[in-house]
Amino acid sequence: MKEKVEGYILVDMMDRWFWALEGSGEFTITSVRKMINDFMLPEMSSKTRWIKAVPIKVNVHAWKVKLDGLPTRLNISRRGIDIESVLCSMCGKAVESTSHKEMSNV
Repeated sequence: MKEKVEGYILVDMMDRWFWALEGSGEFTITSVRKMINDFMLPEMSSKTRWIKAVPIKVNVHAWKVKLDGLPTRLNISRRGIDIESVLCSMCGKAVESTSHKEMSNV
């Protein structure tokens, strides 16, 4: 073990915590959120645009449509949940996908 620490020079000062994601060494929630966004979430080809003039639920719905994240029968089946059929419950003729649900049953 002595060989492993021989090359290190120790300074006589108090130890302290250092957050490597910030240049200042200070921990911030913003830096954690940015790290999660940058490294763990899939990169989007375009930024999400929120329109302030419409209710937030409309913005969220449009965002889910864009990401194909609505709980359609096809998406539920893709997630490994056993369902009776992936056919549309309204028409019974086509697979219930996001595009079918949003455009066909108007």
